[in-house]
Amino acid sequence: MGKVKKTLIMGIILLIAGTGVTAWYLLTPHEAVQEVDVKFVPDGAWLFFSSQLRLKSVGIQGPDGVIVSQFLNNIKKESLRLAFDWKKNTTYKFRLASSRGTMEIEEKSPDNDYAAAVQFSAPFTSMAESADPMVFEDKMEGSSTAVENNELTSAVIITTYQQAETIITGSVTIPAGVKVTAFPQNPDTKVVYREEETVIYFRTTLSVAYERFYLPFSIQVPGEGQYRLHAGITLKGAGDRESFFSRDVTVRVVNQESAGEAIRLVSTSIPVGIRGIALMRYAEDTLYIQPAVFQKLGRFFGVEPKYIDYNHPFTYQSLVLENTGTGSIALLVNSGIYYKDRDVTPEAFRPPDLL
Repeated sequence: MGKVKKTLIMGIILLIAGTGVTAWYLLTPHEAVQEVDVKFVPDGAWLFFSSQLRLKSVGIQGPDGVIVSQFLNNIKKESLRLAFDWKKNTTYKFRLASSRGTMEIEEKSPDNDYAAAVQFSAPFTSMAESADPMVFEDKMEGSSTAVENNELTSAVIITTYQQAETIITGSVTIPAGVKVTAFPQNPDTKVVYREEETVIYFRTTLSVAYERFYLPFSIQVPGEGQYRLHAGITLKGAGDRESFFSRDVTVRVVNQESAGEAIRLVSTSIPVGIRGIALMRYAEDTLYIQPAVFQKLGRFFGVEPKYIDYNHPFTYQSLVLENTGTGSIALLVNSGIYYKDRDVTPEAFRPPDLL
């Protein structure tokens, strides 16, 4: 009888435990399948994950076998750069082992050897990302917006990715009506004026991988309208191999009111870190000034760093702006802290005079 009772109790315990495990499995939200975006760059590829992963190992396999096989020791990553030599129009298999399991991604490399990148910007706002495939294309068209009678800093930027001497020749054609206010100071540069256009001819030689050539100049756009700027570049490498690049930028000129209507302030945050990410341990829109007595006590007990922050209690502020127009536009953003009822900066928030 005792054995039967013990067996019955044990069966009930196992039944309860099994039910609990089943309920836990059914009710626990399972992690979604991880998405991986592969972007080829001149010397390898970037892997971008939809969320942070703990990576155990990574491998790359090509038509000729294994290219990369590396243990990663459970490092946390939202993106991963892999350096290897790839060939155009070739399928590669990426194998990732993480805390969520193992996944395999097949991706075909571009129909381009990525030997050089050519960027033409008017106005110049920032360097293009190395993972942006557009800068490697033979032909590319872009657009931008400018305010009438404004001066725009423009630039042609060429980067080579081969360890060999490359001779570069090219020209930038600027239509009539657009005034060149500052010409390139590069050697081997020539400016030719014509009735219908102004042409800047240039020539240079790049000798090593990742060497970069800049051709900056400034233009002044007239009244409202559209003006197309063209850049044509020829690269001659080893074995007399030539590559041709064509870049067009259409600058749309508007009045100041129209340009302002295209820009929308989405959000503003303070305090934030140096990268613009909100500091969640602080109250929103609040600056905390630590009393001096607490600073001294913290330093006495060794929990407060012994340095002087001349910017205290200053912090970073982030602004999120949205361009609702059709082309890129250069902005100068000025931000300040003022009294709530008047446009005057409080004494405590003026830049410190360290001298």
